[in-house]
Amino acid sequence: MPINEDYIIHASGFSHQDGMEPAKLLLQLKNTPDAIFGVNDRIAIAAMFTAKKLNLRIPEDVSIIGFDDEPQSSYFTPALTSVRQPSYGIGMLSARILLKHIKENENPTTGFRYEVFKTELIIRSSSREI
Repeated sequence: MPINEDYIIHASGFSHQDGMEPAKLLLQLKNTPDAIFGVNDRIAIAAMFTAKKLNLRIPEDVSIIGFDDEPQSSYFTPALTSVRQPSYGIGMLSARILLKHIKENENPTTGFRYEVFKTELIIRSSSREI
């Protein structure tokens, strides 16, 4: 499937407010997208809010998906589909790496460490199957 560059809009930040204008731009395109994926749950929730203000039905008119799976995401109507990331594990590993650098007096700019964490798609009612 070719990438439609009109559907890629960058938010200026990560807050709910930062997601309002990008969502409005997407939802007012001549050919609106079938779904919106927010960089985090707050941006996705802003897209849900904007869609409702434009009288669009979620998920019938547009599916909305976030990233983080913040606890409050399941309390919205409809509940937000989100990608769960292991935040606690990421934080623990980051702290261990930092403490190791401090203990061993290492220069953190001498190399990079590549880690892959398992994510999980938590399907709720803001998205529909195709």
